[in-house]
This record gives sequence, structure tokens and C-alpha cells, in this order.
Amino acid sequence: MLVSIIMITLNRKEIVKKTLDKILNNAGCDFELLVVDNGSTDGVDKYIASLKPKLLIRHAENKGVAHSLNKLIKRSSGKYICHIGNDIEMDSNWLKSMLYYSEKIPTGVCAVHVVEELPEKTNINGEDVHLRKIVFGSKMYRRELVKDLAYKEWSKYGLEDSDLSLRFYYQGLYNYYIPGYKGIHVGEDHRDKGAYRQMKWEELAKAEIGYQESIKEYKKNDNSIY
Repeated sequence: MLVSIIMITLNRKEIVKKTLDKILNNAGCDFELLVVDNGSTDGVDKYIASLKPKLLIRHAENKGVAHSLNKLIKRSSGKYICHIGNDIEMDSNWLKSMLYYSEKIPTGVCAVHVVEELPEKTNINGEDVHLRKIVFGSKMYRRELVKDLAYKEWSKYGLEDSDLSLRFYYQGLYNYYIPGYKGIHVGEDHRDKGAYRQMKWEELAKAEIGYQESIKEYKKNDNSIY
């Protein structure tokens, strides 16, 4: 198997049903799907099970983003890992296009942007891409770059994806967005002003400490090329 798609769910059943239809049916190439459910109570885990993923791990409580993704990577078999949010709608052939670029360019992270402002294109190995130190959104990377541990587990939420990009950047790898593709974010967590959002901000503050320490270590052996 070339590509392992990894994903986390935590409630939002109706959103997940809507987005997964676009994610899975618009991929354009073969893949295996691995999912962690972090304690959902609305039945989204049963919906995921009905899709017959290669793996569905059900946690009784929220174990956090980094912990859950690392667990999926350990159980995956693809040459490439594709981490995608459960609230993103994707264009046709999105995964096939990411795979094409990842094979053409020795990459750190190949990504599809959602709301980020894209820089001017840079040509690498004959392909024009939007090069950035840190990329977000749906992302693909070679499993050999991360072994079994891609994401640092400082907290339940926060900065594990930025850290992954910078780790690759300082190793002299390329992080970029592919041209002509954009994901549509349909989740509305950013509008939440209650306890859930407060918890996320507190977790982010905890992650910031470890994140800054990691950057200091990466810069000690800076092999970046852009």
C-alpha cells in the first residue's frame, strides 16, 4: 500500500458524514484508512465502523491529537502517511495529486491549503509549488522520515503539526502546498466560546513551552535550504 490516511474523530457526526464522502470518494487512488475515535458520544464511531476502515481504535476518553496520530502511524503500512482533519472537504483526485508531487519532490510535508495565504510559486525538480517553512491542512509525508513517532505529545492539542514541519525544514527538506487545490473547512469549533474552547487554549499554552524548546534544538543543526 502506498498511502495510509490517518484521522481522528470526536463527535460532530453529521459533519464527518458530509466531509468523508468528499475525502474518500474524491481521493483518486488507492489507500488504507485508519481512525482513532477519542471518546465520541454521538455515534460517529459507529458510522466510521460502517465504512470498514483498516483500523478503528475507540478511546473511552480524549487522548489528544499527537498521541492518537502516533498510535495510527505505528499500525499503518503505507509508504506515505496522509493526515487529514475530519472537517475538510476535498477536491477530486486530491490524494492522487499529493502522491504525484510527493514522488516528484524529496519532500518534508506536501500539503493542500485551506485558509492560508499562499506565497509565490517556486520550481523544484520541474514542478511549481508554494514553498513554506510551516504548512497546515491536509498533509502527506514519507513514513521513513518519522518512523513510528511523528508528533510530539506535549498536550492534547496544539503545535504538533507546526513542529513536524519545522523538524523537516531544519533537516533540509521541502514543505509546500500543491498548486490548484484547496480544502474547504466546514467545522465550526472556532465559534465555540465555552469550556471546550477554553480547554483547547489551555492545552495550547502547555504545548508552547515544548514547542519553543524543540525549535532551539533544531536550530543547533540547521541544514535548511530555503
